[in-house]
Amino acid sequence: KLKAQMPNNTNAMLQKAAVSIPMQDIYTVSAHHAWSLRYHQLVSEKKQIVAQWKLAREEAASKAVMRAKAAAKRKEKAKQADLKQRLKNQREKAAAVKAWREEKRQKELQEAKEKQRKAKLRAQKKARAFLQEHAVRKADIMAKKKQKEEAAANEEIQKQRAQKAIKKAEAKRREMLRERVEARNRMDAEKRAERARRKEQEKDAARLRYEAMVEQAKPSLKVASKFKQKTALQREREKLAAFERKYGLREGTASSAVPSRPSYLGVGRATPSWMQ
Repeated sequence: KLKAQMPNNTNAMLQKAAVSIPMQDIYTVSAHHAWSLRYHQLVSEKKQIVAQWKLAREEAASKAVMRAKAAAKRKEKAKQADLKQRLKNQREKAAAVKAWREEKRQKELQEAKEKQRKAKLRAQKKARAFLQEHAVRKADIMAKKKQKEEAAANEEIQKQRAQKAIKKAEAKRREMLRERVEARNRMDAEKRAERARRKEQEKDAARLRYEAMVEQAKPSLKVASKFKQKTALQREREKLAAFERKYGLREGTASSAVPSRPSYLGVGRATPSWMQ
């Protein structure tokens, strides 16, 4: 391409080629250009020699042709007779070959038809076998699917039954636990009532002992005064104390242990310091 672009400027062409071609310099490009010139010169010389040889060969051939034409004319007559005989033989041979080919074609056509018929029968047989196998496989798949569905349904039923049994057992366990809790609560309530009753009895016994002790220690004076009359607040307190003693509402309190006012002091509006 560079040579065609710059046919008259060899140096510029070589420099541009050295720049354009990778891994090449001006020296390698110049060497290649010199080799190329020498190569084209040798090729040109070869073509000239070949052309001279061809010209000499054509001249010799033309002379040989002239000599051969005379011999050819002599041979032509014998060749025509021989050609007629060969053409006759060829026509007979061609007719025989044509007949043989037609016979072969008919035979091959019959064989092809027979082959197609057998292939069609094999395909039909294979198709019937495939359909039968497909039907058997489909029936097997449907049976397995039905068995699987029945197994899944049975498993679901068993699971539901197990869940119902678990729920029933859980309910029964909860009922038993509730009954146990109620029984324990009743027992605890009875125990608490028994303890309260015992404490009340002990308080009553202590009060009676205290009153007996006070009765033994009281003086023989009988003073009638205004203190024999009870106030409304004292009456309310006595009612409340009686109610609490009856129903055990003052269990464990310190006020329940305080005894009532001695009868020999009368009703009074105040309690002596030695009684507090």
